[in-house]
Amino acid sequence: MKRKMVYIGLPVLLGMIFASFLNNSSDYIAVPFIVLAAAFLKYPAKMKNIEVMVCIASFAAGFSAYRFDEQFIYNKIISYSGQKVVFTGKITGISDYSGDKASYTLKGRINGVQSASMLYYGDASDCQYGDEIKLVCVPEVFENAYLFNSADYYKSCGIFLDAGDVESAEIIYHDGFRLIRGLWNYRTRIYNVIMSYSPYQEGNLTAAMLFGSKIADIDDNMSTALYRLGIGHVFAVSGFHLMVMASMINAVLKKIHSGKLTAFILISASSLIFVICSGFSMSAIRAAVMIVIAYSAAVFCRTGDALNSLCIAAASMALFNPFIVRNPSFLLSVSGFFGIGVFAPYMTDKMPSKSRLQKIFKNFVSMLCMSVAVIPVSSLFFNETSAVSAFVNIILMPVASFILVLGMIVFITGGVSFIACPLLKVTSFLCGFIADIAEYAAGFKFVRISFSSDFFRIMLIAGVIFICISFAVFKNRSSVALSVMISLAVISGTAVYYGKTSENIMKISVFGNNSADAVAVEYNGTADVIDISGNRKNSRYIQTCLQKNNINTVNNIIMLKKSYRGFANYNDRLKWYDVNAFYLPENTYVLENSFICGCVPQFYSGGISLRYQDYSVNAGSDVFIVYGNYLIECSDTITVYYDNSEIMQCSISDYICFKTDGMSEAEFVR
Repeated sequence: MKRKMVYIGLPVLLGMIFASFLNNSSDYIAVPFIVLAAAFLKYPAKMKNIEVMVCIASFAAGFSAYRFDEQFIYNKIISYSGQKVVFTGKITGISDYSGDKASYTLKGRINGVQSASMLYYGDASDCQYGDEIKLVCVPEVFENAYLFNSADYYKSCGIFLDAGDVESAEIIYHDGFRLIRGLWNYRTRIYNVIMSYSPYQEGNLTAAMLFGSKIADIDDNMSTALYRLGIGHVFAVSGFHLMVMASMINAVLKKIHSGKLTAFILISASSLIFVICSGFSMSAIRAAVMIVIAYSAAVFCRTGDALNSLCIAAASMALFNPFIVRNPSFLLSVSGFFGIGVFAPYMTDKMPSKSRLQKIFKNFVSMLCMSVAVIPVSSLFFNETSAVSAFVNIILMPVASFILVLGMIVFITGGVSFIACPLLKVTSFLCGFIADIAEYAAGFKFVRISFSSDFFRIMLIAGVIFICISFAVFKNRSSVALSVMISLAVISGTAVYYGKTSENIMKISVFGNNSADAVAVEYNGTADVIDISGNRKNSRYIQTCLQKNNINTVNNIIMLKKSYRGFANYNDRLKWYDVNAFYLPENTYVLENSFICGCVPQFYSGGISLRYQDYSVNAGSDVFIVYGNYLIECSDTITVYYDNSEIMQCSISDYICFKTDGMSEAEFVR
């Protein structure tokens, strides 16, 4: 049996992922799935009996491991939610926020009995990694919300409770953990050196490449622009960074003719340092495990195998925390490496690469393979992904690699001025070059693919299954390439069809708690926005709503209150959207000849009415929308009238959406 860890590790991961989408009452669904999988592996895939048995046993083990941790660890910890407890935990992570606030990841015990990790948000202090915080609090379970799925994310990180209502917090200082503290302090020192020789944005981009986005301050617009361009992963610590570091160290060691054992020890130690400096990023840990496996193969005279190494790294991390299989960073890291390290070499193995043009085309196909591998995972966690990443990565990845090498030289040399100053001038210029390209391209519609519906995500998953079946049955490159093209064609066709059939559907998205704060009226690919309360979160709600629904044009933004911070936030967050008009209450002060969202602001008194061919919007103390036979009122609740008779009413909590075709079909969607 070749690639033993593939037959074990991959089914273990699939078993955990399968279990994560089911609840206890529906676990029986796994039985017919296992039977069908065994039959497929035995006959169409023509695997040996022992191979089928190992795969099925590994899948069952992964499924059971996830369910065991959920039943006996997760449920036991969250049972403390709503109770007054004493929790003492060691600091394992710190994130600083504005206003002298910080969040602390704590690992300790509840009431001195139950081991658990907890997130505590409070005042910033001088405490460090390894210090303890003693809390008297009433912890809460995380909840998913429209802007961020906190429950899913923190569960995948192994953090099940938020400190909630904190009665008291006491810091207990300790002297240990000198290596980790020393490296974190050194990281802070190098960050300060980078910022002293670089403009603010360029310095933070350089720091993000070295240490990850946790320590660097990259604004939301720039982050969105980089991901739309397809190079956002470069500015968030990933396997790419560790590969560049390992390659650089290996090249130097080869020049001085050092032995394989020396290379293994130095690269392993450097990987550990990098993981600590990144704040124990999951993608960095996965990459470090794989690099250690890869370089240990040479020491023990074994041939390295990318897929085997990936399965060992991923499965070993999942066994320590089965919930990690729903972590976006982990899955993007695994799928990205699979695309570039396994899928791309397989598809390009027979491609000629003698001429420069052939090499460029081969690199393009490799980047395309990585993009194809990442898209299904991106669809599960994000509203959009890049459509031009394969092309852009060929051009900009060498630039990013050069920036990273220069940054590592600054890190290794301690940031001494005569080395850091010239190198950081170069990195600032190159980061500025990338940032300018990203900002210019981010506004174009063709650079991104929007995951605007669950139907689209289902089609993507079906496409992945179809490609896997094609490979298992035919086991050749041409069938895989053909199945990829068929899947992309079918998905694109159904997306266009779905978009056409939903053109006459009116969607009214309402955001707020106990009353409407903001309303987005979406119809035929455009939207009207009514900001009722001026809440600072409203612009984030609207931006996310536009992304999720693939809307690029906003007809009107109407602010019903004088909220100076509010319209400034819209100006920042809707930077790449076409806004036709921006309305403010009369006597709202704005600078002469100023623009908001690219528009000269207009003023109104009382209320405002918008009338279109198919519908109308009236915004005053409450918001009324008329479409077909429906009248929708948005105030403390959403009330729906049909032919002047009330037929529906729904309370407002975070987000609610009303959908109708204007005639007979209507529903609330959360």
